[in-house]
Amino acid sequence: MRGGVRVIDRYLMIWGRRNGLLDTRLGLVVGRRHGTAVRRNRLKRLIREAFRLSYAQVPRGLDLVCAPQAGAELTLSVVRASLLRLVQRLEPALTSGGTDNEANAALSPGGDGPPSLGTPGRDVDCTPDADRPACDGAVE
Repeated sequence: MRGGVRVIDRYLMIWGRRNGLLDTRLGLVVGRRHGTAVRRNRLKRLIREAFRLSYAQVPRGLDLVCAPQAGAELTLSVVRASLLRLVQRLEPALTSGGTDNEANAALSPGGDGPPSLGTPGRDVDCTPDADRPACDGAVE
């Protein structure tokens, strides 16, 4: 998705951008690395259902493209929580007309510039581990 912002956690990767409409739309990307067609279709149904249940809490006027992370065991509650958490991280950068750099700067510890690790201005890692809580803005 060109001109959008990408956010990541251990379950999902979401690209987002403003669409100029009153509705938020969802696109899905589930590649062959996720398994057979049956498994890929199940993942798509799961993400669609999480989006449907969370629609009232998702900001209006966005195009979201969602891809599950390979190897993650997904349940409806996990996908729904991940989707809401990532959209909350995405919204500030999109509201300010921001870029990936601004999204990462807003989410980085200290918030005073782009992150110093990883590819600058590309990914926001929301993977929890023992040393930090989930979605602290550190970059992979």
